[in-house]
Amino acid sequence: MQKETQLAFISIEEWQLLKEKYNDLEQLEPDAIDIPDWHKKILDERLEDYKKNPASNADFDTMLNEIRSKYGF
Repeated sequence: MQKETQLAFISIEEWQLLKEKYNDLEQLEPDAIDIPDWHKKILDERLEDYKKNPASNADFDTMLNEIRSKYGF
């Protein structure tokens, strides 16, 4: 059985931060991380929504700024 691959794009800076936080991140096998089916379903739904409505989505920094502004963080 062949698994479908999904890609996520993050900035170089975000990747560096992840590598610093999780030292063994580059060593992990993709199948070593067990993602529950319910979470995969949510991710699939969000990806499908993005494909149908790319203009309705915002990048991480934009959303973070909106949250900080709205909640005073």
